[in-house]
Amino acid sequence: DSYQGAPTDGSAWEGNASHRVIRGGSFDYYYGHLSLTSRNDRDPDFRHSNTGFRLVMMNVTKDPIPDSEFVLIPAGEFDMGSPRDQKFRDEDEGPVHRVNISRAFNMSKYEITQKQWRDVMGTNVSQFKGDNLPVEQVSWNDVQEFIKKLNDISSPNKYRLPSEAEWEYAARAGSTTIYYFGDNASELGDYAWYDMNSKRETHEVGMKKPNTWGLYDM
Repeated sequence: DSYQGAPTDGSAWEGNASHRVIRGGSFDYYYGHLSLTSRNDRDPDFRHSNTGFRLVMMNVTKDPIPDSEFVLIPAGEFDMGSPRDQKFRDEDEGPVHRVNISRAFNMSKYEITQKQWRDVMGTNVSQFKGDNLPVEQVSWNDVQEFIKKLNDISSPNKYRLPSEAEWEYAARAGSTTIYYFGDNASELGDYAWYDMNSKRETHEVGMKKPNTWGLYDM
């Protein structure tokens, strides 16, 4: 159980200080690895074509990221993690614990695109090229530099990555099921790109159905 000692206030937590946890599915994952509680532990310099990101914005002033949109995520509580009898469960998804998200926040509706990355960083290192495709082949450390430049443009500490708890809370959007639309994996094709429908490549953001709170591709 990897959540032993995890904070219950939704704040960032380094269970393994030398690694970072990646949340969310990918175009090359099988359906069991797309559950809301699935986790991957990676080095901060890890880069892969199946790994993108989205941002949290701490206020609603004018956004310097061209063409980006943010969704207001309300404060609230939820049970984080998966019970031992959940289908597809991995051992690092427990114990289930109650988390209080005491402050509303804004999360990007879509993953950050290659155009948005290029407009800030001046480069595009993605394997699959396209302005409206999610940027990939960027590490946690690369993203920190992107965020620093964004905050220099706007205001200090305006943008950051979501904490692991914030990500799961926003992805669940009030649901308690394996996926945010229910437990039936046969419906995944309406909501996600994965190994059965992606042709093993990325696709433009926002092409599938969103969750209840209006977030796409979670």
